[in-house]
Amino acid sequence: MNHLDGETIALLALGEDVGADARSHLDGCARCRAEVAELRALTDAARAARPGSGPDLEPPSDAVWARIRTRIDDDAGAGAAGEHPGVAGAEPSAAATSRQASVRPASRPGARPAGPPAEPGASRSRAAASSSTRPPGRRRRRPGARTWSFLAGAVVAALVVVAVVWTIAVRPTDQVLASAHLAPLASSTGSTGSGSAELQRTADGVEELRLQTDGDRVRGYPEVWLIAKDGKRMVSLGTLQGGSAVLPVPAGLDVHDYATVDVSDEPFDGNPAHSGDSILRGSLAF
Repeated sequence: MNHLDGETIALLALGEDVGADARSHLDGCARCRAEVAELRALTDAARAARPGSGPDLEPPSDAVWARIRTRIDDDAGAGAAGEHPGVAGAEPSAAATSRQASVRPASRPGARPAGPPAEPGASRSRAAASSSTRPPGRRRRRPGARTWSFLAGAVVAALVVVAVVWTIAVRPTDQVLASAHLAPLASSTGSTGSGSAELQRTADGVEELRLQTDGDRVRGYPEVWLIAKDGKRMVSLGTLQGGSAVLPVPAGLDVHDYATVDVSDEPFDGNPAHSGDSILRGSLAF
């Protein structure tokens, strides 16, 4: 079904005669009747809105009229410049002046007389004053427990990263002071082992003797000694476990004097002295 066009519906809403065919279609088409009824309600409302029949409306402010006059002056100046090419600031035409004079409607009865035109910046000043008197917004919420937990975790993670970077890039590494090759003594019988020893100073300033042997079999337990150059004085550092050990050197011990590394086979007799059975020995080379 073809419906009525917009022009015909508008004429019907205004009560105009559109012919028998259009009215016949309107009688049988609910859609077109609804459109005519909706448009007729609008026209009836417009006709009823006569001056003085509705509520009093606030007249536009002087700043509005000032902006309208400025816009008209700009348009009139542009039109005059178009009529007289190359002439800047040409006077507005009589028609433009007439339009400018007639753009402001007469005041309604009972309305307040409009005062002199406001300064161009008056509206901006009022807007700034209005914005300064706005009620304050809602207060910011305090961080909750979840926020504090997140921040604490972030701080801990940052400290861990700093510690790792400092350990790798800043903290000094262990320093090797001397090393020795360990081998069986010529006088020992049945020992075929070997090993190595390194005297190191850690980043904390502690001297340590690090040993690695091939695990030569012993009857008791292997004990590590530092023997002085005279061959009589000696200091026990500890025992080997599984052929290796990291043993601290007593503070103040002159390792240049006690430069012989000795591994002995000690019996379980409770005697702390050297057994006299050395299975590996070597001299530290600085």
